[in-house]
Amino acid sequence: MAIAKKGTRLITVDGIEYRWVVQPDEKYRLGIVVEWANNPGQRVVTWVDPDNVVSAWLVKEAIHYALEQGWQPQQTGKELVFNVYGHLQNPQDWSKATKGGHTDQVCFNDWNPSPDTLRRWAYDENLLLDEQDEDLILHSPEYLPILIPLADEPLCPKADYILSCLDFYLMFLALGDQDWQLEVINDAIAIAETAKRTELIDWVALLKRRLAYRAGIGTVDRAIALTMGQDLLNGICRQSDITLSSETETTFEVQLSVPPFHRHKEWLTIDKATGQFSFRG
Repeated sequence: MAIAKKGTRLITVDGIEYRWVVQPDEKYRLGIVVEWANNPGQRVVTWVDPDNVVSAWLVKEAIHYALEQGWQPQQTGKELVFNVYGHLQNPQDWSKATKGGHTDQVCFNDWNPSPDTLRRWAYDENLLLDEQDEDLILHSPEYLPILIPLADEPLCPKADYILSCLDFYLMFLALGDQDWQLEVINDAIAIAETAKRTELIDWVALLKRRLAYRAGIGTVDRAIALTMGQDLLNGICRQSDITLSSETETTFEVQLSVPPFHRHKEWLTIDKATGQFSFRG
C-alpha cells in the first residue's frame, strides 16, 4: 500500500524522486518510510533511535543503504525493514552503524581546520573533524566561502550533510536580533547565488525568506504563520511538528515540537499586523 501523501516530503536521490515520511513506533523509535514517488512499488522502512534528527541527508543515507542491500523501489514486493542504532549526526556515524565501523577512520580533533583540511574531509567519509561535535566546527562565518561551494559539488559525498549543518547554523542566526547575524546570512546568500544544485538554489530562496521575515512581511494569517514556522524553525535541517499553539487578537504563537516525545519545544510569537516575530526556545 502506498504512503498517504498528507504529511510526506519528496526527495531526489541520484536523479530519482522518492516520497518519505517519519513514523514513530510503540518503542519510540523513528521509522523513515520511503517509496518511489512515481508509481510506488516496494517500500522500505529504516528504524533509527529517537534522539536523531531526521534531516534530508539522513534520508538520503537510508535510501542509498537500502538500494545497496537490494531494495527495488520500482517493483512490487514485501516491505523491506532495516534497523540502524546509535546517534546518527554525520556520515561517519552512519557508516559505523551500518558497516560495523572502519579500522581506517581518522579523527583530526581539529577545531580550526584549514581550507585544505576541510576539502580533504569533505571528500573522505573516513575522516572526522571531531568525534562528537563535528557539526559545531562548521558553524563559523569564515568557513562559508569553503563549505558552500563544497555543498554545491554533486560528487562531494558530504554535500548534503554540509548543507544541513550550514542551514542549522544560519537558521538560528535568523532567529536572533543582532545586525552581525543578518550580515552573515547575506554573505551566505551572496556566495550561494551562483550555485547549480537544486538543493542550493532552494536554500538561497529559503534564506531570503528568513531575512524578509526578520524585517516583517506585513499582514499575516494562520497559513502564513505556519509557513513562517516551517521556514524559521525546521528549514531543511530538521523535520519536527509545527503547530499553531495559541492566538490572540494581535498575535499568533507557532510551536515546534520534536517527536516522538515532544519534550523539546520552541516558539515564535508573530505580530498579525506586521509579520515581525520573536523567538524563544
